[in-house]
Amino acid sequence: MQTTPAPFRRDRLTWLTYIQLGFYGALINGLGPALAGLRTDLGLSHAEAGLHSSLFAVGMLSAGLAGDRIVRRLGRRRTLWLSTIGLTAGVLVFVLGRALDVTLAGVLLAGTVGSLVILLVPAILSDHHGPRRATAFSEANSVSSAMGAVAPLLVGASIALGGGWRPGLVAATILAVPALALLSRRVEIPEPRAVTTESHGRLGVAYRVHWVMLVLVISAEFCLVFWTADFLRTRFGLEPSLAAGAVTVFLVGMVTGRAAGARLALHHDPDVVVRVALLVAAAGFAIFWLSPWAALSVAGVLVAGLGMAGLYPMTLGLAVASALEATDLAASRAALASGSAVLAGPLVLAALADAAGIFIAFAIVPVLLALSWVLQAAVPKLSVRAVEPVP
Repeated sequence: MQTTPAPFRRDRLTWLTYIQLGFYGALINGLGPALAGLRTDLGLSHAEAGLHSSLFAVGMLSAGLAGDRIVRRLGRRRTLWLSTIGLTAGVLVFVLGRALDVTLAGVLLAGTVGSLVILLVPAILSDHHGPRRATAFSEANSVSSAMGAVAPLLVGASIALGGGWRPGLVAATILAVPALALLSRRVEIPEPRAVTTESHGRLGVAYRVHWVMLVLVISAEFCLVFWTADFLRTRFGLEPSLAAGAVTVFLVGMVTGRAAGARLALHHDPDVVVRVALLVAAAGFAIFWLSPWAALSVAGVLVAGLGMAGLYPMTLGLAVASALEATDLAASRAALASGSAVLAGPLVLAALADAAGIFIAFAIVPVLLALSWVLQAAVPKLSVRAVEPVP
């Protein structure tokens, strides 16, 4: 007899994880327009500016490799504090740096220590919400996108007011430490459950399939996050402040799409949601990429954001669900997927942009989406359901 999962409830712990992931999203989404300004300030090429996203991704890879061991040694609460402090310190080093090696060191610090949050949040939410994890993941990423959407606005406003991009990025991320101090009061953070020898370290074929999909969809997402502003400046001659603000349009689409995805996850098969999201993302990207008018291109960014919104949380939910009780290990390895994606996608796009122009370089995005579609369609029997549909 099939049982219906308990109703989804947001408690103090749920909101704590949502907000902490939000500060991480603010850094990542503010980094794209900040890099456009940094490239001008320091006279960097696309590839040199792209090194920042690459080193951030190297940090994510390091967190993914060592994260589950750090959590086992320090516990989730201390690791959450470590992540927040490292993220804040890395942002300050990046913002205060006036040389390439210093700014690179800042993003490496933020990426290495700050990225521990992206393996903590899925593990905590998965243990806390069980079969409703896909809804929790979608909402967490919706909050992250909402807070991230503010970051490009702050960067653009700071540029428009004559202060440059630096004050805007600081304003978007500097409140992470006091926010954690406020939200974590009187909240019990569940520690990792004991896992069996058989389950620890063996995540299965279904997990590996969804891991590869995570690399593909995250790569596509961050190509747009990091290089949309530069694309619009180069193709249409938009002012830097307007181009930075246009990134917010993508993030507004992400916020809206993830909020809708959280509701869809309560009633529909995540596999179906992923396929629909891929189609919407591809349509929106085509409008953004091929439009001869700036306004229509920005509208395409919005549609692309709506589609891409559901890809990461739904695929992550499918992956973590296949790991059974080994949630910290699964989330840690998922962080490896995130790091690999952020490292490879934007860096390849940057190299192509220097060689053939940014318009041609953006051809990488439809390729990534097409590969994701093929993989999802080819292996439906390997897709482990993260949520049982509610009648």
